[in-house]
Amino acid sequence: MTVLWDNIFDAYFHEKELHEKLEGREEKAIYHLPQEYLELWRMPRFLEAVTGDIRRIERGAIMESWQNWHRGHSSAVAVIGYLGEGVSLFLNSLQPYFGEGQFYYLKLNRKVTGEKDLLELINIDKLHQDKARVIVIDNCHHLFLRKPGGFQALKMFLEIIAATSKNFFWITGWGRQSWIYLGNIFGFEHLFSTVVPFHKLDALELAELFLTTAASRGFQVAVKGDFFVRMAEVTGGLITPAIYYWLMCSEEQEVEPGVKQIVLQERTDIFQYQWMEELSEDEIYLLLALLQGDGLSLEQIKDFLAMDYLWCRMATGSLVKKKLAIAEKDVCLVNPLALPAVIKALTKRRSVIFTR
Repeated sequence: MTVLWDNIFDAYFHEKELHEKLEGREEKAIYHLPQEYLELWRMPRFLEAVTGDIRRIERGAIMESWQNWHRGHSSAVAVIGYLGEGVSLFLNSLQPYFGEGQFYYLKLNRKVTGEKDLLELINIDKLHQDKARVIVIDNCHHLFLRKPGGFQALKMFLEIIAATSKNFFWITGWGRQSWIYLGNIFGFEHLFSTVVPFHKLDALELAELFLTTAASRGFQVAVKGDFFVRMAEVTGGLITPAIYYWLMCSEEQEVEPGVKQIVLQERTDIFQYQWMEELSEDEIYLLLALLQGDGLSLEQIKDFLAMDYLWCRMATGSLVKKKLAIAEKDVCLVNPLALPAVIKALTKRRSVIFTR
């Protein structure tokens, strides 16, 4: 099961949760913002409104591949992004660009490692009968689990794509680290004529995105200093932490009697994870495993890392305590707000092979 990333932000939007989730200055910062202003940035609503604008390059690459498929070329697409970047919303937004009744979308919300389970989910004969031509399979990183026999569904899935690429135009969605890991093992990039990585948003794109959204509801916004340059630096151009940074830097001020505006001032005290340098080798491997697996249960972590259950429980508890991971029900995954810091830490630690 994949935990919905917008749940993290819902905690900040509900007054009841604010005192439990935030401390000190951060609590006051969000607590005193207008509710209508907060609602602007709720995910996935916010991403639904802006996906078409900020992902023009990605959509253009897919439509070009679609044209090549119509010319008789075998074309399959892999869309790659970090979790929380809106890959699923983007894939869903493609439907209007294809003909009526041709678009089939399936999102994998759980681990599927057996061939039988895969064939129950992807029924090729039924797709032929329904005259679907564009097959979109989202969260393809759920098609494997690093353990003996844990790659059977993925292998069959790749075989299905190879065998039917003349009949169907395949679009697949992958987590970035899963794609890198699986590519190193299987070398399957040749199956995909078009690989579309989500580009990181730069300062200009972030400025256009946030200022346009605020103006759409009539909010006056004053930005101080190189705010968006700083935002791009500390968030790595990732949209989920960018929304959080925007909110934490927002402050409503009265500029004259009866006239208020939102003032945004750079802050250096956000995304500070002082224990990054102190992470053990095992914790580094665990963070990488959580990224590759899009969240894992304790049992899956045990299989993934070949460690005993007690170690897995203690290690995940340590990451949650350090706010580098979150746990919901039986799933542990990397905290999307900490993702930029986690990426930097993993890249810096040469002991772990980590390619961005």
